[in-house]
Amino acid sequence: MLPGLSAILSFSFVNNWNELFTAVMFLNTSNKYTVPVGLYSIVSKAGVQWNVLAAGIVVALLPTIIIFAIAQKYIIAGLTQGSLKD
Repeated sequence: MLPGLSAILSFSFVNNWNELFTAVMFLNTSNKYTVPVGLYSIVSKAGVQWNVLAAGIVVALLPTIIIFAIAQKYIIAGLTQGSLKD
């Protein structure tokens, strides 16, 4: 059961980590912004600082990369578990 749960957990984490639309609707103060909303606020301003945006994107990707690196064996096993015939 661990491979299937880890695959679902990783997909769910990536989906929730990258959630933008709901966070934009409900957050109205800048000190409560999530990472995607903060990156969106950098882009929506006039005169985008590309170096700051690129650094923010790298920081936003790190948790996803770390979780995948730790659980890679279980994720691959969970995705291929139903594809093999006994």
